[in-house]
Amino acid sequence: MEPIKDLFTATAIGTFSGASGAVWILSNTFRTLVGRDSKAVAFIISLIVAFFGAFAAKALTDPVTYFLVFLNACLLFLTAAGLQGFASSAVQGKPEGTPKLQGKDVRFFTPWFK
Repeated sequence: MEPIKDLFTATAIGTFSGASGAVWILSNTFRTLVGRDSKAVAFIISLIVAFFGAFAAKALTDPVTYFLVFLNACLLFLTAAGLQGFASSAVQGKPEGTPKLQGKDVRFFTPWFK
């Protein structure tokens, strides 16, 4: 068995970064426009981005590849969620002891997991 040579190339990392960024931007745009805070929408966008990329690369050949695309969509979703958590803490840093406001305040940089 030959070792994997193209796992950590600039192209692979750039593609993953671009796809994660697309999921993050599209999910936050949807949340901001609709005013609904739903993680399910972000996951659906992750599925669409992953399956579109696999379809464009003509990589959907058997059930195993469909499962791998699903796992990639999960990875995209979790990466975009982590990016959202980082961005929200960087933009909305709160001092310790600040009371949490009641109600939904959905803005572009509000965290997905509260």
